[in-house]
Amino acid sequence: MNNSLKETIIKLFLLSSFLVFFVFFLSSFLLFPLMFFPSFLFLAFFVFLYNITEDYRKGEGLFLAVFSGFLFDIFSSGMPVGFYALLFFVSAYLIKIVLKRYVGISVFS
Repeated sequence: MNNSLKETIIKLFLLSSFLVFFVFFLSSFLLFPLMFFPSFLFLAFFVFLYNITEDYRKGEGLFLAVFSGFLFDIFSSGMPVGFYALLFFVSAYLIKIVLKRYVGISVFS
């Protein structure tokens, strides 16, 4: 196993752990005054920012989009399981397509 693969696995593990902690924290009663701002927007904003700042050739943002959507599916009700995971994946994929085709910023690469 080469170094870049190890670094990617460690990075995904740390980001996934952060997302799990974040979702547990948002679903607890510790943030009662902030409950007017839904946790869906926090997760969507995180996925959006991560995919914007990541290189469009990498797939880490897509994995995090599916993982955070699945976490939101578990802790929400009303939609079938997998709806938000699919929604986050499609939005992350569209962000990557737009960055690849229309945005020529090489600052983040």
